Amino acid sequence: MIAALVAVALFTGLGGAALALAGIDRPLLAPATGVAIAGVVVATAATAGLAIGPVALAIVAAVLAAVAFARRGRRRPSLPQVPVLIIIAWTTLQAGLAASTPLSAFDGLVTWAFKAHALLVFGTPDSPPFDPALYPGPHPEYPILWPSIQATALRINGGYDDAVLRANAIAVLGCLLLGASALLADRVGAWWTLAFLAPFAASPVVLANASAGNADAILAGLLAITLVATFRALSEEDGRRLLPLAAVFAAAAVLTKNEGLLGTVAILAAAAIVTRRRAVVIPAVAVVVTYLPWRAFRAAHDLTDPDFSASAGHLGDRAGKIPGIVATIAGRVLTPSAWGVATILALVLLALARGRIRALAAVWATLVGAGLTVSYLATSLDPGARLQSNAERTTLQLVLGLLCLAALALSQRRDSA
Repeated sequence: MIAALVAVALFTGLGGAALALAGIDRPLLAPATGVAIAGVVVATAATAGLAIGPVALAIVAAVLAAVAFARRGRRRPSLPQVPVLIIIAWTTLQAGLAASTPLSAFDGLVTWAFKAHALLVFGTPDSPPFDPALYPGPHPEYPILWPSIQATALRINGGYDDAVLRANAIAVLGCLLLGASALLADRVGAWWTLAFLAPFAASPVVLANASAGNADAILAGLLAITLVATFRALSEEDGRRLLPLAAVFAAAAVLTKNEGLLGTVAILAAAAIVTRRRAVVIPAVAVVVTYLPWRAFRAAHDLTDPDFSASAGHLGDRAGKIPGIVATIAGRVLTPSAWGVATILALVLLALARGRIRALAAVWATLVGAGLTVSYLATSLDPGARLQSNAERTTLQLVLGLLCLAALALSQRRDSA
Protein backbone atom coordinates (compact mmCIF):
# COMPACT_ATOMS: atom_id res chain seq x y z
CA MET A 1 0.00 0.00 0.00
CA ILE A 2 2.82 2.40 0.89
CA ALA A 3 4.59 1.72 -2.42
CA ALA A 4 1.36 2.48 -4.29
CA LEU A 5 1.02 5.81 -2.48
CA VAL A 6 4.65 6.69 -3.20
CA ALA A 7 4.05 5.84 -6.87
CA VAL A 8 1.07 8.19 -6.93
CA ALA A 9 3.19 10.93 -5.35
CA LEU A 10 5.84 10.37 -8.03
CA PHE A 11 3.26 10.53 -10.83
CA THR A 12 1.70 13.63 -9.29
CA GLY A 13 5.03 15.41 -9.14
CA LEU A 14 5.87 14.50 -12.72
CA GLY A 15 2.43 15.50 -14.02
CA GLY A 16 2.31 18.69 -11.99
CA ALA A 17 5.69 19.81 -13.30
CA ALA A 18 4.70 19.05 -16.91
CA LEU A 19 1.40 20.92 -16.56
CA ALA A 20 3.13 23.93 -14.97
CA LEU A 21 5.63 23.99 -17.81
CA ALA A 22 2.78 23.87 -20.34
CA GLY A 23 0.87 26.63 -18.55
CA ILE A 24 -2.15 24.45 -17.74
CA ASP A 25 -3.49 25.50 -14.34
CA ARG A 26 -5.46 22.36 -13.43
CA PRO A 27 -3.81 20.78 -10.36
CA LEU A 28 -6.23 17.85 -10.24
CA LEU A 29 -4.93 16.78 -13.65
CA ALA A 30 -1.42 16.31 -12.27
CA PRO A 31 -1.70 12.68 -11.04
CA ALA A 32 -3.37 11.45 -14.26
CA THR A 33 -0.95 13.41 -16.46
CA GLY A 34 1.98 11.92 -14.58
CA VAL A 35 0.59 8.41 -15.07
CA ALA A 36 0.19 9.00 -18.82
CA ILE A 37 3.63 10.59 -19.29
CA ALA A 38 5.43 8.02 -17.13
CA GLY A 39 3.62 5.16 -18.85
CA VAL A 40 4.49 6.33 -22.36
CA VAL A 41 8.13 7.06 -21.48
CA VAL A 42 8.80 3.89 -19.48
CA ALA A 43 6.96 1.58 -21.90
CA THR A 44 8.60 3.06 -25.00
CA ALA A 45 12.04 2.97 -23.41
CA ALA A 46 11.54 -0.67 -22.36
CA THR A 47 10.48 -1.55 -25.89
CA ALA A 48 13.75 -0.04 -27.11
CA GLY A 49 15.71 -2.05 -24.51
CA LEU A 50 16.18 0.65 -21.87
CA ALA A 51 14.79 0.22 -18.35
CA ILE A 52 13.77 3.47 -16.67
CA GLY A 53 13.12 3.30 -12.95
CA PRO A 54 11.38 5.55 -10.43
CA VAL A 55 14.60 7.40 -9.52
CA ALA A 56 15.05 8.53 -13.13
CA LEU A 57 11.40 9.62 -13.26
CA ALA A 58 11.84 11.59 -10.03
CA ILE A 59 14.90 13.34 -11.46
CA VAL A 60 12.97 14.26 -14.62
CA ALA A 61 10.10 15.58 -12.49
CA ALA A 62 12.52 17.70 -10.42
CA VAL A 63 14.16 19.16 -13.52
CA LEU A 64 10.80 20.00 -15.10
CA ALA A 65 9.60 21.56 -11.85
CA ALA A 66 12.75 23.68 -11.63
CA VAL A 67 12.34 24.91 -15.20
CA ALA A 68 8.66 25.65 -14.63
CA PHE A 69 9.46 27.55 -11.43
CA ALA A 70 12.14 29.60 -13.20
CA ARG A 71 9.76 30.51 -16.02
CA ARG A 72 6.48 30.98 -14.18
CA GLY A 73 7.28 31.30 -10.48
CA ARG A 74 5.60 29.50 -7.62
CA ARG A 75 1.82 29.42 -7.46
CA ARG A 76 -0.15 28.90 -4.28
CA PRO A 77 -2.21 25.70 -4.58
CA SER A 78 -5.92 26.00 -3.85
CA LEU A 79 -7.60 23.76 -1.30
CA PRO A 80 -9.47 20.81 -2.85
CA GLN A 81 -13.26 20.93 -2.76
CA VAL A 82 -15.32 18.41 -0.82
CA PRO A 83 -16.27 16.32 -3.89
CA VAL A 84 -12.57 15.95 -4.69
CA LEU A 85 -11.85 14.85 -1.13
CA ILE A 86 -14.62 12.27 -1.46
CA ILE A 87 -12.97 10.79 -4.57
CA ILE A 88 -9.59 10.71 -2.81
CA ALA A 89 -11.04 9.13 0.34
CA TRP A 90 -12.98 6.55 -1.67
CA THR A 91 -9.90 5.65 -3.70
CA THR A 92 -7.73 5.29 -0.59
CA LEU A 93 -10.33 3.06 1.07
CA GLN A 94 -10.69 0.83 -1.98
CA ALA A 95 -6.92 0.62 -2.47
CA GLY A 96 -6.55 -0.57 1.12
CA LEU A 97 -9.27 -3.18 0.63
CA ALA A 98 -7.75 -4.33 -2.66
CA ALA A 99 -4.33 -4.75 -1.04
CA SER A 100 -5.80 -7.23 1.43
CA THR A 101 -7.66 -9.28 -1.19
CA PRO A 102 -5.87 -12.23 -2.86
CA LEU A 103 -5.05 -11.80 -6.54
CA SER A 104 -6.94 -14.68 -8.13
CA ALA A 105 -8.52 -13.49 -11.39
CA PHE A 106 -7.03 -15.23 -14.43
CA ASP A 107 -6.31 -12.10 -16.51
CA GLY A 108 -4.95 -10.23 -13.53
CA LEU A 109 -2.50 -13.03 -12.80
CA VAL A 110 -1.54 -14.42 -16.20
CA THR A 111 -1.80 -11.38 -18.45
CA TRP A 112 -0.90 -8.39 -16.28
CA ALA A 113 0.85 -9.43 -13.07
CA PHE A 114 3.07 -11.85 -14.98
CA LYS A 115 4.21 -9.12 -17.38
CA ALA A 116 4.73 -6.61 -14.57
CA HIS A 117 6.88 -9.16 -12.73
CA ALA A 118 8.82 -9.87 -15.94
CA LEU A 119 9.53 -6.17 -16.48
CA LEU A 120 10.61 -5.85 -12.84
CA VAL A 121 13.14 -8.65 -13.28
CA PHE A 122 14.34 -8.12 -16.86
CA GLY A 123 13.54 -4.46 -17.49
CA THR A 124 12.41 -4.89 -21.11
CA PRO A 125 10.02 -7.11 -23.11
CA ASP A 126 12.98 -8.43 -25.09
CA SER A 127 13.27 -11.22 -22.51
CA PRO A 128 12.21 -14.86 -22.06
CA PRO A 129 8.87 -14.21 -20.30
CA PHE A 130 7.63 -12.32 -23.38
CA ASP A 131 8.58 -15.14 -25.75
CA PRO A 132 5.32 -16.92 -26.68
CA ALA A 133 7.26 -20.07 -27.52
CA LEU A 134 8.49 -20.30 -23.92
CA TYR A 135 5.44 -18.83 -22.17
CA PRO A 136 2.36 -19.23 -24.40
CA GLY A 137 0.14 -17.00 -22.27
CA PRO A 138 -2.82 -14.97 -23.52
CA HIS A 139 -2.35 -11.80 -25.56
CA PRO A 140 1.39 -11.65 -26.12
CA GLU A 141 0.68 -8.79 -28.55
CA TYR A 142 -0.70 -6.44 -25.88
CA PRO A 143 1.32 -3.21 -25.46
CA ILE A 144 3.17 -2.85 -22.16
CA LEU A 145 2.21 0.53 -20.69
CA TRP A 146 0.13 -0.94 -17.88
CA PRO A 147 2.70 -3.59 -16.83
CA SER A 148 5.33 -0.83 -16.96
CA ILE A 149 3.31 1.35 -14.56
CA GLN A 150 2.83 -1.64 -12.26
CA ALA A 151 6.51 -2.53 -12.47
CA THR A 152 7.35 1.03 -11.39
CA ALA A 153 5.35 0.49 -8.19
CA LEU A 154 7.07 -2.86 -7.67
CA ARG A 155 10.48 -1.19 -8.00
CA ILE A 156 9.47 1.37 -5.38
CA ASN A 157 8.42 -1.57 -3.20
CA GLY A 158 11.78 -3.24 -3.67
CA GLY A 159 10.38 -6.49 -5.05
CA TYR A 160 7.32 -8.36 -6.24
CA ASP A 161 4.17 -8.24 -4.12
CA ASP A 162 0.79 -8.66 -5.74
CA ALA A 163 -0.79 -6.59 -2.95
CA VAL A 164 1.17 -3.64 -4.36
CA LEU A 165 -0.24 -4.38 -7.84
CA ARG A 166 -3.83 -4.41 -6.57
CA ALA A 167 -3.47 -1.25 -4.49
CA ASN A 168 -1.61 0.56 -7.26
CA ALA A 169 -4.31 -0.32 -9.80
CA ILE A 170 -7.02 1.27 -7.66
CA ALA A 171 -4.80 4.26 -6.89
CA VAL A 172 -4.07 4.86 -10.60
CA LEU A 173 -7.78 4.58 -11.38
CA GLY A 174 -8.41 7.25 -8.75
CA CYS A 175 -5.78 9.46 -10.41
CA LEU A 176 -7.59 9.13 -13.74
CA LEU A 177 -11.00 9.89 -12.20
CA LEU A 178 -9.52 13.03 -10.65
CA GLY A 179 -8.19 13.93 -14.09
CA ALA A 180 -11.60 13.52 -15.65
CA SER A 181 -13.16 15.62 -12.89
CA ALA A 182 -10.60 18.37 -13.54
CA LEU A 183 -11.82 18.62 -17.14
CA LEU A 184 -15.49 18.64 -16.16
CA ALA A 185 -15.79 20.60 -12.91
CA ASP A 186 -15.14 24.05 -14.37
CA ARG A 187 -18.03 23.48 -16.78
CA VAL A 188 -20.42 21.35 -14.73
CA GLY A 189 -19.53 22.13 -11.13
CA ALA A 190 -17.73 19.91 -8.62
CA TRP A 191 -20.83 18.23 -7.17
CA TRP A 192 -22.41 17.51 -10.55
CA THR A 193 -19.09 16.11 -11.73
CA LEU A 194 -19.02 13.77 -8.75
CA ALA A 195 -22.59 12.73 -9.49
CA PHE A 196 -21.66 11.71 -13.04
CA LEU A 197 -18.42 9.94 -12.10
CA ALA A 198 -19.68 8.19 -8.95
CA PRO A 199 -21.73 5.46 -10.73
CA PHE A 200 -18.55 4.38 -12.53
CA ALA A 201 -16.20 4.74 -9.57
CA ALA A 202 -18.48 2.85 -7.18
CA SER A 203 -19.60 0.11 -9.57
CA PRO A 204 -18.70 -3.43 -8.46
CA VAL A 205 -17.77 -4.14 -12.10
CA VAL A 206 -15.13 -1.39 -12.09
CA LEU A 207 -13.81 -2.11 -8.61
CA ALA A 208 -13.49 -5.83 -9.34
CA ASN A 209 -11.70 -5.14 -12.60
CA ALA A 210 -9.20 -2.69 -11.14
CA SER A 211 -8.60 -4.58 -7.88
CA ALA A 212 -7.73 -7.66 -9.95
CA GLY A 213 -4.94 -5.65 -11.56
CA ASN A 214 -6.61 -5.60 -14.96
CA ALA A 215 -6.19 -2.74 -17.43
CA ASP A 216 -9.77 -2.23 -18.65
CA ALA A 217 -10.89 0.36 -16.07
CA ILE A 218 -7.52 2.10 -16.43
CA LEU A 219 -7.98 2.24 -20.21
CA ALA A 220 -11.50 3.63 -19.77
CA GLY A 221 -10.06 6.46 -17.66
CA LEU A 222 -7.35 7.29 -20.18
CA LEU A 223 -9.86 7.32 -23.04
CA ALA A 224 -12.38 9.42 -21.10
CA ILE A 225 -9.77 12.13 -20.53
CA THR A 226 -8.75 11.89 -24.20
CA LEU A 227 -12.39 12.24 -25.26
CA VAL A 228 -13.19 15.26 -23.10
CA ALA A 229 -9.87 17.02 -23.71
CA THR A 230 -10.12 16.51 -27.49
CA PHE A 231 -13.69 17.76 -27.72
CA ARG A 232 -13.09 20.78 -25.51
CA ALA A 233 -9.86 21.64 -27.33
CA LEU A 234 -11.58 21.61 -30.72
CA SER A 235 -14.92 23.17 -29.78
CA GLU A 236 -14.06 25.91 -27.27
CA GLU A 237 -12.25 29.13 -28.08
CA ASP A 238 -10.08 28.93 -24.96
CA GLY A 239 -9.57 25.17 -25.06
CA ARG A 240 -6.61 25.00 -27.44
CA ARG A 241 -4.15 24.32 -24.61
CA LEU A 242 -5.91 21.02 -23.96
CA LEU A 243 -4.88 19.60 -27.33
CA PRO A 244 -1.34 18.55 -26.24
CA LEU A 245 -2.97 17.02 -23.17
CA ALA A 246 -5.32 15.03 -25.41
CA ALA A 247 -2.29 13.88 -27.39
CA VAL A 248 -0.53 12.60 -24.26
CA PHE A 249 -3.54 10.61 -23.08
CA ALA A 250 -4.28 9.28 -26.56
CA ALA A 251 -0.70 8.04 -26.78
CA ALA A 252 -1.02 6.39 -23.38
CA ALA A 253 -4.29 4.71 -24.35
CA VAL A 254 -2.91 3.05 -27.49
CA LEU A 255 -0.03 1.59 -25.45
CA THR A 256 -2.38 0.12 -22.84
CA LYS A 257 -4.47 -2.46 -24.75
CA ASN A 258 -5.56 -3.28 -28.28
CA GLU A 259 -8.92 -1.70 -27.45
CA GLY A 260 -7.03 1.50 -26.73
CA LEU A 261 -6.21 1.86 -30.41
CA LEU A 262 -9.88 1.30 -31.27
CA GLY A 263 -11.05 3.84 -28.68
CA THR A 264 -8.52 6.46 -29.71
CA VAL A 265 -9.27 6.13 -33.42
CA ALA A 266 -12.99 6.44 -32.64
CA ILE A 267 -12.43 9.62 -30.61
CA LEU A 268 -10.20 11.32 -33.16
CA ALA A 269 -12.35 10.28 -36.13
CA ALA A 270 -15.54 11.47 -34.41
CA ALA A 271 -13.90 14.78 -33.44
CA ALA A 272 -12.65 15.30 -36.99
CA ILE A 273 -16.07 14.55 -38.49
CA VAL A 274 -18.04 16.69 -36.05
CA THR A 275 -15.75 19.69 -35.58
CA ARG A 276 -14.04 19.62 -38.99
CA ARG A 277 -10.92 20.95 -37.30
CA ARG A 278 -7.55 20.06 -38.76
CA ALA A 279 -5.95 20.39 -35.34
CA VAL A 280 -7.05 16.82 -34.61
CA VAL A 281 -3.92 15.89 -36.57
CA ILE A 282 -1.80 16.77 -33.50
CA PRO A 283 -3.04 13.94 -31.26
CA ALA A 284 -3.23 11.66 -34.30
CA VAL A 285 0.48 12.18 -35.01
CA ALA A 286 1.28 11.58 -31.34
CA VAL A 287 -0.58 8.28 -31.50
CA VAL A 288 1.25 7.13 -34.63
CA VAL A 289 4.69 8.10 -33.34
CA THR A 290 4.05 6.43 -29.99
CA TYR A 291 2.50 3.25 -31.36
CA LEU A 292 5.03 2.51 -34.13
CA PRO A 293 7.84 1.26 -31.83
CA TRP A 294 5.56 -1.33 -30.28
CA ARG A 295 4.24 -2.44 -33.68
CA ALA A 296 7.83 -2.81 -34.86
CA PHE A 297 8.68 -4.85 -31.76
CA ARG A 298 5.63 -7.06 -32.33
CA ALA A 299 6.60 -7.69 -35.93
CA ALA A 300 10.23 -8.42 -35.04
CA HIS A 301 9.24 -10.93 -32.35
CA ASP A 302 6.18 -12.36 -34.12
CA LEU A 303 3.81 -11.47 -31.27
CA THR A 304 0.27 -12.27 -32.43
CA ASP A 305 -2.91 -13.63 -30.92
CA PRO A 306 -3.95 -16.89 -32.64
CA ASP A 307 -7.48 -16.57 -31.23
CA PHE A 308 -8.33 -13.77 -33.67
CA SER A 309 -8.70 -13.66 -37.44
CA ALA A 310 -9.81 -10.57 -39.36
CA SER A 311 -10.02 -12.31 -42.74
CA ALA A 312 -13.06 -11.44 -44.86
CA GLY A 313 -14.13 -15.06 -45.02
CA HIS A 314 -14.03 -15.55 -41.24
CA LEU A 315 -15.95 -12.34 -40.57
CA GLY A 316 -18.45 -13.04 -43.35
CA ASP A 317 -19.26 -16.50 -42.01
CA ARG A 318 -20.29 -14.92 -38.69
CA ALA A 319 -22.21 -11.91 -40.01
CA GLY A 320 -25.47 -13.42 -38.77
CA LYS A 321 -24.27 -12.98 -35.19
CA ILE A 322 -24.01 -9.20 -35.48
CA PRO A 323 -27.49 -8.37 -34.08
CA GLY A 324 -26.88 -10.51 -31.01
CA ILE A 325 -23.45 -8.98 -30.40
CA VAL A 326 -24.78 -5.43 -30.73
CA ALA A 327 -27.69 -6.20 -28.40
CA THR A 328 -25.35 -7.68 -25.79
CA ILE A 329 -22.94 -4.74 -25.92
CA ALA A 330 -25.80 -2.26 -25.59
CA GLY A 331 -27.29 -4.30 -22.77
CA ARG A 332 -24.03 -4.28 -20.83
CA VAL A 333 -23.72 -0.51 -21.21
CA LEU A 334 -27.28 0.13 -20.09
CA THR A 335 -27.72 -2.60 -17.47
CA PRO A 336 -29.14 -1.17 -14.21
CA SER A 337 -27.43 -3.85 -12.08
CA ALA A 338 -24.03 -2.35 -12.91
CA TRP A 339 -24.73 1.37 -13.32
CA GLY A 340 -28.18 1.98 -11.86
CA VAL A 341 -29.94 4.32 -14.27
CA ALA A 342 -26.85 6.47 -14.83
CA THR A 343 -26.08 5.38 -18.39
CA ILE A 344 -29.76 5.51 -19.37
CA LEU A 345 -30.00 9.08 -18.08
CA ALA A 346 -26.76 9.88 -19.88
CA LEU A 347 -28.27 8.75 -23.17
CA VAL A 348 -31.37 10.85 -22.52
CA LEU A 349 -29.28 13.94 -21.79
CA LEU A 350 -27.22 13.42 -24.92
CA ALA A 351 -30.33 12.83 -27.04
CA LEU A 352 -31.77 16.15 -25.79
CA ALA A 353 -28.48 18.01 -26.28
CA ARG A 354 -28.02 20.39 -29.15
CA GLY A 355 -25.24 20.84 -31.64
CA ARG A 356 -21.83 19.24 -31.70
CA ILE A 357 -21.89 17.29 -28.46
CA ARG A 358 -24.86 15.16 -29.50
CA ALA A 359 -23.28 14.51 -32.89
CA LEU A 360 -19.93 13.68 -31.29
CA ALA A 361 -21.53 11.23 -28.87
CA ALA A 362 -23.46 9.52 -31.66
CA VAL A 363 -20.49 9.16 -34.02
CA TRP A 364 -18.05 8.16 -31.29
CA ALA A 365 -20.37 5.55 -29.72
CA THR A 366 -21.21 4.11 -33.14
CA LEU A 367 -17.53 3.76 -34.05
CA VAL A 368 -16.61 2.15 -30.73
CA GLY A 369 -19.60 -0.19 -30.90
CA ALA A 370 -18.76 -1.17 -34.47
CA GLY A 371 -15.14 -1.83 -33.54
CA LEU A 372 -16.09 -4.00 -30.57
CA THR A 373 -18.56 -5.91 -32.75
CA VAL A 374 -15.87 -6.67 -35.32
CA SER A 375 -13.48 -7.78 -32.57
CA TYR A 376 -16.04 -10.30 -31.30
CA LEU A 377 -16.68 -11.53 -34.83
CA ALA A 378 -12.93 -11.97 -35.32
CA THR A 379 -12.45 -14.33 -32.39
CA SER A 380 -11.98 -18.01 -33.16
CA LEU A 381 -14.11 -18.78 -30.11
CA ASP A 382 -17.88 -18.62 -30.06
CA PRO A 383 -18.77 -14.89 -29.96
CA GLY A 384 -21.61 -15.53 -27.53
CA ALA A 385 -19.35 -17.29 -25.04
CA ARG A 386 -16.72 -14.60 -25.34
CA LEU A 387 -19.31 -11.88 -24.81
CA GLN A 388 -20.54 -13.53 -21.65
CA SER A 389 -17.02 -13.69 -20.24
CA ASN A 390 -15.71 -10.22 -20.99
CA ALA A 391 -18.29 -7.80 -22.45
CA GLU A 392 -18.74 -6.11 -19.07
CA ARG A 393 -15.10 -4.99 -19.10
CA THR A 394 -14.60 -4.23 -22.79
CA THR A 395 -17.57 -1.84 -22.66
CA LEU A 396 -16.17 0.24 -19.78
CA GLN A 397 -14.82 2.87 -22.18
CA LEU A 398 -18.33 3.38 -23.55
CA VAL A 399 -19.82 3.71 -20.08
CA LEU A 400 -17.38 6.29 -18.73
CA GLY A 401 -17.28 8.20 -22.01
CA LEU A 402 -21.07 8.50 -22.07
CA LEU A 403 -21.14 9.75 -18.48
CA CYS A 404 -18.50 12.41 -19.21
CA LEU A 405 -20.20 13.60 -22.39
CA ALA A 406 -23.55 13.69 -20.61
CA ALA A 407 -22.00 15.95 -17.96
CA LEU A 408 -20.90 18.34 -20.71
CA ALA A 409 -24.37 18.14 -22.26
CA LEU A 410 -25.90 19.12 -18.92
CA SER A 411 -23.58 22.11 -18.64
CA GLN A 412 -24.61 23.13 -22.14
CA ARG A 413 -28.29 23.11 -21.17
CA ARG A 414 -27.56 25.08 -17.99
CA ASP A 415 -25.57 27.69 -19.91
CA SER A 416 -28.40 28.20 -22.41
CA ALA A 417 -31.14 28.30 -19.77
